[in-house]
Formats: sequence, C-alpha cells, structure tokens
Amino acid sequence: MKTIPNKEELASLQKSIRARKLPKINDGMSGRHTDIGEFKCFKTSQDFRIEWQRIGGKPKSAFFKELIDFEKNAQDRLDCGYLIADIINKEAVILLHSIPDSKEAMKYTNSYFDMEEAWRHWAIIPTGKYRK
Repeated sequence: MKTIPNKEELASLQKSIRARKLPKINDGMSGRHTDIGEFKCFKTSQDFRIEWQRIGGKPKSAFFKELIDFEKNAQDRLDCGYLIADIINKEAVILLHSIPDSKEAMKYTNSYFDMEEAWRHWAIIPTGKYRK
C-alpha cells in the first residue's frame, strides 16, 4: 500500500506527469479491504457517483466528473484514487499468491496492476490534464 503524497511530493510528481485516458469506471464497481476501507461506484442520471471511506475516516462521495474537473476537489480525488488503487493492489496480490504457476499468475493479475496504476495516475494528475 502506497502512502498518499504530501503537497511537496505531489507537486514533484505532477511536474513530469503526462496526460492519459481516464480510468475505467463501471456501474456497480466496488471494493473493500479491512485494512484500507471501501468504495462503490454507481451510475446516476447525471454521471457516475463514487462513495468511499477509509478505515477510521469519514464517508465521502462525489461525482466522477466533479473530481476530475474542479481544482477544489483535488484532495478528494487524491484520497479516492489512492484508496481504489490500494484496494485493487491488495486484490491483485491475493490472486497472485493463489495461483501456483508464476507465469499464469502474472498473466492473470497484470490487468489488476494496470487498473491500479490508472487509478493512482488519475489521483495525482493536475486538474484538467487528462484525455477523454
């Protein structure tokens, strides 16, 4: 599990970051881990809504587009993106260890690690610097 970067670390990460496509989000997408927290995504008439809560933290929710488009939501995007990435990583590691053949395990879990990277990237990218 990676720690959320502080302001100085985030500024450094953002200097060289390139635009990428947004992470894939699906209606009903969810995850939970007892050491991290939980999230759920659902489609509304307006946009996807994400609800998340870190262990010991307050529940939060926001529309996906609002997290992307408004600078005032950058901290929530960072928190949400890292939480989703951390949960995906934990699931990938569990799967990785459950498959005896290492080549098969990596082949099967690569998509999880790609999703983790996409959500972490989305979390740190400056507002508006993404491709649709």
